[in-house]
Amino acid sequence: MQWNALRAATGRLRHQPRLNAILILALTALLFAGAWLLVYATGGTQRAWPYLMLIPVLLAAARFRVVGGIIGGLVGGLLLGPVMPLDTATGVAQDTTNWLIRIGFYTGLGAFTGMLFQFIRRQGRARERDARVDADSGLPNKTALLEALETDDVDRADAPFVALIRIVDLGEIMEAAGVSAADQLVTILARRIRRGIDPDLEVYRFSASEIVVLRQEDTATDGLNAEDLLQITEDSVEVYGIPVHVELVVGRAGTVEPGTSARELIRQARVALFSAIERQQTVCRYAPEQERRTGETIRLLAGVRRGIENGEFELHYQPKVRAETGEPAGCEALVRWRSPADGGIIPPDQFMPRVECSALIGPMTRFVAQSAFGFVKHCRQRISINITARDLIDQNLIASIGRMAAYGGLPAGRIEIEITEGAIVRDPVAAGEAIEQLRRCGFHVSLDDFGTGYSSFEYLRTLPLTGLKIDRAFVRDLEDDDRAQRLMACMIDVGHALDLEVVAEGVEKAGQREILRELGCDLLQGFYFARPMPGQEYLDWRQARDRATAREAAHPR
Repeated sequence: MQWNALRAATGRLRHQPRLNAILILALTALLFAGAWLLVYATGGTQRAWPYLMLIPVLLAAARFRVVGGIIGGLVGGLLLGPVMPLDTATGVAQDTTNWLIRIGFYTGLGAFTGMLFQFIRRQGRARERDARVDADSGLPNKTALLEALETDDVDRADAPFVALIRIVDLGEIMEAAGVSAADQLVTILARRIRRGIDPDLEVYRFSASEIVVLRQEDTATDGLNAEDLLQITEDSVEVYGIPVHVELVVGRAGTVEPGTSARELIRQARVALFSAIERQQTVCRYAPEQERRTGETIRLLAGVRRGIENGEFELHYQPKVRAETGEPAGCEALVRWRSPADGGIIPPDQFMPRVECSALIGPMTRFVAQSAFGFVKHCRQRISINITARDLIDQNLIASIGRMAAYGGLPAGRIEIEITEGAIVRDPVAAGEAIEQLRRCGFHVSLDDFGTGYSSFEYLRTLPLTGLKIDRAFVRDLEDDDRAQRLMACMIDVGHALDLEVVAEGVEKAGQREILRELGCDLLQGFYFARPMPGQEYLDWRQARDRATAREAAHPR
């Protein structure tokens, strides 16, 4: 505690240059007086003690540079000049030439020392400045941010506004415009923030894809919110002449408590940022409950990584049947996690939403594809697998899915890739390119959760899709709502008008099945027919279903 108090006091003194200069000046004067008294008391200038007068001269040069060194040399020389005898015991005076030479020597040494200290200080400031500036973008860096926050009094009501901003799609931008595009992009965003939102905002380069926006005094009446920072991406950003759209995620530090440190503020902003990414939001403000969720996410993702390596994941298959006849027409592969603790199944909604927002989604999708491609040899029917928005923009993953099917000798027509509308909305251009690549490999591509996204008809018109899966939300009320039936009929007609195979998911009742059959839906999927099941159970179910369908055909009612 005593050391912290001393360090705090030293820091306050460092940031008060006038008081610092006064204290150094007083110390120098005391040293001059002390040196004069010591020389006089020890017998005068005939001894070696006069050289003690160089100590305050050098101190003045060190603190006040050339001017201080010259003045200090003159003062020291004069103090040991006419008023200081050669021998105090006999009162013999110095020779004039002697003390004039001493004045010249002291003054010259003070001037030289002042220039030397001035050069050293200038070089030190340059190094300090370089240590606080990001060389690539010219913005202040993380070190400068910590210092700026440490000098701020975070105990007051108008505590700092601290927001951490991540450029989500920086990798794609760098791939399109080059590695140095990241530096130019960060510089442009910083300029837009200061010019377009508030010139008092300070922008720091925190990492390659992150910047921190800081305002030292964030009052309750200024109206600045983290959402305001998203305004800078309303228009595209031109990088090296290439217009690019930038997607940002903002995490803001929460309410500042007394004693909050600079690193704690930044940590809060980072926790809020991770929470926003996990929830697929663009802005999130820190709340204490995010700590527990972040810790759970870290442990969960570590478990998922370990589970992939240890073979704890498996695929279950949910059948799809023909609406007209009830015959099995294929299935959808759904990932399940078997707990290593008790062997039970961990529901996918407990881990997949967080996996989809992490770098583990690539390995997970590769596992699903590889396992499903192995099972399709036994199934001999079409199998659907799902890929996420992150998968869709991963060109290496898309290419590897094609290679898996080719190396396995599988007819690509037996594989269907289901893509959600949300994935297409996120980046329509990249999604279109990925779907084109999948179609060139021979895969079927279906639009999943149809009706829950945006501009659906535009996607249906322009993308090379082969199927359409209507979301369960439109199936739920078919038996009780005439409007729901009319809407379902329109969606089925739209799919057929574009030569798409239409699947309805979430069928749980016989009445729903009958309505969908009458409306002309092609395939049905839901708990009414079967829940997802392990591979061998699915094969047994399909055989039993085929026998039952054959009996019904041979003995119609």
